[in-house]
Amino acid sequence: MKTLFLILTFKIGFFSILYGQTSPTRFKEDIDVFLLIGQSNMQGVAPITESDTLPLKNVFLLTSDYDWEPARNLTNQGMNRYSSVKKNPKTLYGPAYSFGRKIEQLTNKKIGIISNARGATRIEWWQKGFEGDTSYHLQSDFDLYENAVLRVKETLERYPNARLKAILWHQGEANNHPNRSVFYLNHLKKLISQFRIYFQDPHLPFIVGEVGTWNKRGEQINPILNSINNYISNTYCVNSFGLTSIDLEKNDPHFDNLSQKVLGERYAIAVAKLAYSVSVKGVQLFSEYNFKGKDIILTEGSYGIDEINDSGLLVHEIKSIKCDPGFLFEFISEKNKSTFNSSQLKMEKIPFNVIKVKSTKIVEKNN
Repeated sequence: MKTLFLILTFKIGFFSILYGQTSPTRFKEDIDVFLLIGQSNMQGVAPITESDTLPLKNVFLLTSDYDWEPARNLTNQGMNRYSSVKKNPKTLYGPAYSFGRKIEQLTNKKIGIISNARGATRIEWWQKGFEGDTSYHLQSDFDLYENAVLRVKETLERYPNARLKAILWHQGEANNHPNRSVFYLNHLKKLISQFRIYFQDPHLPFIVGEVGTWNKRGEQINPILNSINNYISNTYCVNSFGLTSIDLEKNDPHFDNLSQKVLGERYAIAVAKLAYSVSVKGVQLFSEYNFKGKDIILTEGSYGIDEINDSGLLVHEIKSIKCDPGFLFEFISEKNKSTFNSSQLKMEKIPFNVIKVKSTKIVEKNN
């Protein structure tokens, strides 16, 4: 592995010289960096919509040449397009885009995303020094750990004001089997330890995500993912409640576009808590009655319909609402508005032709 590591370093150095990028002169500001790794749902398989191609404010994506470019999806290439281990022919919409947008909104920080996922990979293949799986009929040694570490290492060296804030992990479908899930927790513990040791940060936040649950998917792996915080400090598992398949008839394991948007925001809320000690408060909207299904949290502010839809929950899907203490919620049309400030509310239907919604923090007046 040491020889491979040197080869990879040489290749990156060669291409940096080739493209004239030998020093971090293009981006000197402080930037909080996040490493996104895992298999195909992190890589992204969902279709990309037009609004997904808009550059995000203060969110940047690391290119193959170690430049920071404004984070956006292309019409046929998603945020994992610069992964050094990506599975061809292409990567589409994953959680990176909505994650970046939400964590920037919650922290007001410049955000840097290093997306280095590869589809159809098992957790064993992500271990340091892995040299192949003899029980697998195709190639399995892609130096996944080494490539992920190298991209972060090079980034931190080139950009002295960059700091690694957290690692986001979404993987498990390939291990969702009784024989392959039994050692999953041990592999996950080891992987997290390897990253923390390498980056000399014993408290580096590590956030995992559940796989989809339709047609009894995830029955083996999700309970293990959900138990992570019982065994490893400064970790969190993002749930997949209400998220839906890109093709349910075919029992496709991949999340659709709206579900990926919700998943990305859930990762951001978890990161806000673990990496920034920010507890996100506001109004929570659900796609099902009884406060279940897809959900998004609106912090204080006004939101147009497109903004709500781009968060992954369509306005007409809203079935129930929770307001955190001190918040109220409004549906607003051109002529009317309906205000709700109860802690829990079930919606029979949206009140009228809504053009925007508003989450307001109530300011108590002193007598």
